[in-house]
Amino acid sequence: MLTPWDTLPDLAQNLYWFLPAKWLTKDKYDNIKNLHDFEGPVAVVMAGRDEIVPEKRTKRLYDSLLSVKKLWVFENAGHNSWPVAPELAWWKEVMDFVSGHTAEN
Repeated sequence: MLTPWDTLPDLAQNLYWFLPAKWLTKDKYDNIKNLHDFEGPVAVVMAGRDEIVPEKRTKRLYDSLLSVKKLWVFENAGHNSWPVAPELAWWKEVMDFVSGHTAEN
């Protein structure tokens, strides 16, 4: 998951703190609930300076995951400025992780 959040109402409240956004959000997109019973490996990619999805929303989701999980953090990346080029080494790490392969296998 790239720059994921916990629940859409909580994210909306973060973004629109001056409104009752949490209560006005019709769609829940509750990733905590949706992934609760997921048994596969979960790769989470977080942009450390994400201006849309605050770090705490991603960390809350990550902490809630019960399956095997791994977090990649790009400290200086924003929501739309994380390193996307598919030839970068971290993509291989992610793909190896979610497919169950490691450098030792």
